Amino acid sequence: MRFSPHRRHRQRRSPSSIYPREGFGLIPETLRQEITRLGGTIYTSTTVLALVPLESGGFEVTLRQRNEHRQTMTADQVISTIPLNYLLEAIPTELGSRDVLAQYDLEYRDLICLFLAIDKPQVSQDSWTYFPDRDLMFGRTHEPKNWSPAMIPDDRYTSLAVEIFASRGEPTWQMSDEAIADTVVSQMHEIGWVSKPDVLKHWVLRVPYAYPVYTIGYQEKLQQVKDYLGQWPNLHLLGRTGSFHYMNSDGVIEDVFRLMAELFPADPRAVRSLASATGRWL
Repeated sequence: MRFSPHRRHRQRRSPSSIYPREGFGLIPETLRQEITRLGGTIYTSTTVLALVPLESGGFEVTLRQRNEHRQTMTADQVISTIPLNYLLEAIPTELGSRDVLAQYDLEYRDLICLFLAIDKPQVSQDSWTYFPDRDLMFGRTHEPKNWSPAMIPDDRYTSLAVEIFASRGEPTWQMSDEAIADTVVSQMHEIGWVSKPDVLKHWVLRVPYAYPVYTIGYQEKLQQVKDYLGQWPNLHLLGRTGSFHYMNSDGVIEDVFRLMAELFPADPRAVRSLASATGRWL
């Protein structure tokens, strides 16, 4: 089957939205600037080795940084966005964490992102395009230029963000970056979506723990983990990965405001938060 990117296919139109002119990365970058301005410290490429609850209600947290340096600090509140199995592994064994971990049976789906620089002004007018063909390696694309013209260096060019639904251990994940790019571009050329000579450059990013997997019975398994972690009221689960709750990024951000309203009730927020049991596009 061949596609024509400019032919009018059936489309689902979403309500209008506001998007950062320089891309989604502007949001964490602005957060970084504000945290730094207020005297906070951000550690990247850091692993949580231990999370020890204290009698005070706070925690002793031990981190391992990229240079293998270990650092221990105390915290009154801990907000976790890491995978639940990593969080359980960090809690001392004597507190029963290994018993919960032994019964842990929650799955995450990984993701491979392929970014293509393309020598043409536009591929399509779509925000997202889905490709429900089992013979294709990729399942979805979006064109950042359609969100903001500042997402490309020159209006003569465009780019595609290509999503490949694969997990660690699967054949696609084991392929080299070059092989993944060659396969995807060749398939796009075959179906008429992108011409192979138009692809100038590519980058590959592998994202583990990208999506929680809602298998049959996952709610009961998740509730067991949350019941165990709930004995520490100052430990909060947040985000798609940390709370094992499928939300789009706007839902995650609104969930942050919900938590902030709980932690700082005297500080009003301008953004309406979602109810704790809901999220965008579940």
